[in-house]
Amino acid sequence: MEDAAVLETLEQVLAERGEAWLAPHGISMGRRYAGAEALLIRRAAGKAPRWGTFIVVRSGASKWVAHRVIAVWQGQSGPRFLTKGDGRVEADWPPRERADWMGDVVAVRKDGAVWRLDGWRSMLSGRLRAAFGLACAAAWELVRTLRGRRRV
Repeated sequence: MEDAAVLETLEQVLAERGEAWLAPHGISMGRRYAGAEALLIRRAAGKAPRWGTFIVVRSGASKWVAHRVIAVWQGQSGPRFLTKGDGRVEADWPPRERADWMGDVVAVRKDGAVWRLDGWRSMLSGRLRAAFGLACAAAWELVRTLRGRRRV
């Protein structure tokens, strides 16, 4: 979602309370999260997000996105990670840095019910989705390369 005021408010609430409900927009996370009324975001903690988790990252000065972490590695300036919406083929580019990570999505409210995402079943499901997402993103990059449209 693109709105500098929402981004600033989210940062303040996370700093003060540790978590916040946020209304999502868009369809990049696919059918499973389509129509979600709200996401419960817990403030980022640790050096880097865990592989397979559903996180919120800052994207530019006024935009945030909620996507899954499909790869994590140690870069020269610290941890780096790649995110991708479950409903998209292409990974988000460029890779993210620790400063971009705002928090983890720990619950989703949809149709009046709340689904927790911080249990072992959600972690296993997230890692399977991340592995599949990384394979899809790699295949997409291969196709782009073969067509001569590779990102630099």
